[in-house]
Amino acid sequence: MSRLAISRGDLSIPSSDDFIATFGCDFSFDELSYTENYVFADDYNSTIYLWIGIADNTFSLSIKSDDFETVKIYSESLQKISLDEKRQSIIIVPGTSDLFQQMQLKIWPRASLHITTTRREI
Repeated sequence: MSRLAISRGDLSIPSSDDFIATFGCDFSFDELSYTENYVFADDYNSTIYLWIGIADNTFSLSIKSDDFETVKIYSESLQKISLDEKRQSIIIVPGTSDLFQQMQLKIWPRASLHITTTRREI
Protein backbone atom coordinates (compact mmCIF):
# COMPACT_ATOMS: atom_id res chain seq x y z
CA MET A 1 0.00 0.00 0.00
CA SER A 2 1.61 3.26 -1.07
CA ARG A 3 0.83 6.74 0.21
CA LEU A 4 0.70 10.07 -1.56
CA ALA A 5 2.84 12.98 -0.39
CA ILE A 6 1.57 14.77 2.72
CA SER A 7 1.60 18.54 2.81
CA ARG A 8 -0.49 20.09 5.54
CA GLY A 9 0.22 22.91 7.96
CA ASP A 10 1.98 20.78 10.57
CA LEU A 11 3.61 18.07 8.43
CA SER A 12 5.34 17.62 5.07
CA ILE A 13 6.49 14.16 3.89
CA PRO A 14 7.26 12.82 0.38
CA SER A 15 5.19 9.92 -0.92
CA SER A 16 6.24 6.38 -0.06
CA ASP A 17 6.80 5.78 -3.79
CA ASP A 18 9.34 8.65 -3.79
CA PHE A 19 11.31 6.95 -0.98
CA ILE A 20 11.32 3.67 -2.91
CA ALA A 21 12.26 5.27 -6.25
CA THR A 22 15.07 7.33 -4.71
CA PHE A 23 16.67 4.73 -2.44
CA GLY A 24 15.35 1.31 -3.48
CA CYS A 25 14.30 0.67 0.12
CA ASP A 26 11.80 -1.80 1.57
CA PHE A 27 8.48 -0.33 2.68
CA SER A 28 5.61 -1.56 4.82
CA PHE A 29 2.62 0.12 6.45
CA ASP A 30 1.12 -0.81 9.81
CA GLU A 31 -2.61 -0.10 9.46
CA LEU A 32 -3.18 -0.47 13.20
CA SER A 33 -0.77 2.31 14.25
CA TYR A 34 -0.65 4.25 10.93
CA THR A 35 3.12 3.85 10.91
CA GLU A 36 5.25 3.65 7.80
CA ASN A 37 8.33 1.45 8.05
CA TYR A 38 11.31 1.93 5.73
CA VAL A 39 14.43 -0.27 5.66
CA PHE A 40 17.60 0.82 3.84
CA ALA A 41 20.94 -0.96 3.38
CA ASP A 42 24.32 0.58 2.58
CA ASP A 43 27.50 -0.86 1.02
CA TYR A 44 29.12 -1.41 4.44
CA ASN A 45 26.73 -3.87 6.07
CA SER A 46 24.70 -1.20 7.90
CA THR A 47 20.91 -1.28 8.03
CA ILE A 48 18.84 1.87 8.54
CA TYR A 49 15.31 1.70 9.93
CA LEU A 50 12.99 4.71 9.67
CA TRP A 51 9.49 4.68 11.17
CA ILE A 52 7.09 7.55 10.47
CA GLY A 53 3.87 7.96 12.46
CA ILE A 54 1.47 9.56 10.01
CA ALA A 55 -1.37 10.13 12.50
CA ASP A 56 0.69 11.53 15.39
CA ASN A 57 3.71 13.19 13.65
CA THR A 58 6.27 10.90 15.29
CA PHE A 59 9.40 9.34 13.88
CA SER A 60 12.05 6.91 14.97
CA LEU A 61 15.41 6.22 13.40
CA SER A 62 17.79 3.34 14.04
CA ILE A 63 21.12 2.54 12.42
CA LYS A 64 22.53 -0.94 12.95
CA SER A 65 25.96 -2.13 11.96
CA ASP A 66 26.69 -5.86 12.18
CA ASP A 67 23.52 -6.33 14.29
CA PHE A 68 24.68 -3.70 16.81
CA GLU A 69 22.50 -0.59 17.15
CA THR A 70 24.80 2.43 16.85
CA VAL A 71 22.14 5.17 16.63
CA LYS A 72 18.61 5.38 18.01
CA ILE A 73 16.49 8.55 17.81
CA TYR A 74 12.81 9.06 18.61
CA SER A 75 10.79 12.25 18.35
CA GLU A 76 7.15 13.10 18.92
CA SER A 77 7.28 16.29 16.87
CA LEU A 78 8.03 15.55 13.22
CA GLN A 79 7.63 18.62 11.05
CA LYS A 80 9.20 17.82 7.67
CA ILE A 81 11.01 15.15 5.69
CA SER A 82 12.59 15.80 2.31
CA LEU A 83 14.68 13.67 -0.04
CA ASP A 84 17.96 14.73 -1.63
CA GLU A 85 18.53 12.31 -4.49
CA LYS A 86 21.81 13.92 -5.56
CA ARG A 87 23.37 13.46 -2.11
CA GLN A 88 21.49 10.20 -1.42
CA SER A 89 20.19 11.72 1.81
CA ILE A 90 17.01 12.15 3.79
CA ILE A 91 16.55 15.50 5.56
CA ILE A 92 14.48 15.24 8.75
CA VAL A 93 13.24 18.34 10.60
CA PRO A 94 11.60 17.75 13.97
CA GLY A 95 9.48 20.58 15.30
CA THR A 96 10.63 21.98 18.61
CA SER A 97 9.71 25.22 20.33
CA ASP A 98 13.04 26.90 21.06
CA LEU A 99 15.51 24.94 18.90
CA PHE A 100 15.77 24.34 15.18
CA GLN A 101 17.12 20.88 14.43
CA GLN A 102 17.91 19.32 11.10
CA MET A 103 19.11 15.78 10.60
CA GLN A 104 20.80 14.71 7.40
CA LEU A 105 20.65 10.94 7.08
CA LYS A 106 23.01 9.80 4.35
CA ILE A 107 21.92 6.45 2.93
CA TRP A 108 24.48 5.66 0.24
CA PRO A 109 27.22 4.55 -0.10
CA ARG A 110 27.75 4.54 3.70
CA ALA A 111 25.11 5.31 6.33
CA SER A 112 25.84 8.42 8.38
CA LEU A 113 23.89 10.96 10.39
CA HIS A 114 24.67 14.65 10.77
CA ILE A 115 22.59 16.70 13.24
CA THR A 116 22.56 20.49 13.26
CA THR A 117 20.94 22.36 16.15
CA THR A 118 20.52 26.13 16.43
CA ARG A 119 18.48 28.33 18.72
CA ARG A 120 15.40 29.84 17.07
CA GLU A 121 15.20 33.62 16.89
CA ILE A 122 12.40 35.00 19.07
